[in-house]
Amino acid sequence: MEVFVDGVKKAETTVTSTSTYELLVPGENGDDGKTVSFTVGGTQASETTTWVSGEIDTNFNLTVASSGGSPFDFLPFDCFIATTAYGTDTAEEMNLLREFRDVVLLGSGPGTEFVSLYYRVGPPVAEVISQHDFLRTAVREGFIEPIVAILHWSHALWSETD
Repeated sequence: MEVFVDGVKKAETTVTSTSTYELLVPGENGDDGKTVSFTVGGTQASETTTWVSGEIDTNFNLTVASSGGSPFDFLPFDCFIATTAYGTDTAEEMNLLREFRDVVLLGSGPGTEFVSLYYRVGPPVAEVISQHDFLRTAVREGFIEPIVAILHWSHALWSETD
């Protein structure tokens, strides 16, 4: 998430779909009354506020319009590369990949950064893979299926339901 005061970036932090955190937005002399706006994954958030020196807002809820069924544009529910490799987004393996993303990766700052990077890089990679049957098979059998096998085997170690 990025925070802007009258269009000037003042702060940045990593967020997930259910983040609760404290964020200090530094101001300068003369910022009182300026508009504070927020973006998440480059998408404008639902709320703005007015800068007031020394004020603390303890209950500020942001939402971001989604184009892909997700709370954040950078965090769609699609698994681009796996979807391309399997030819569908409803393969059983996809649920395990999504669960790992939601439970493990989004539970840490580095994991969230990785997911954010994947959702920026994944679509163009998936586009290339989709144009070649050999690549779809190679990625599915040589990359996705081994990851799914490891996640399935280790599910009890990281799952919230086991």
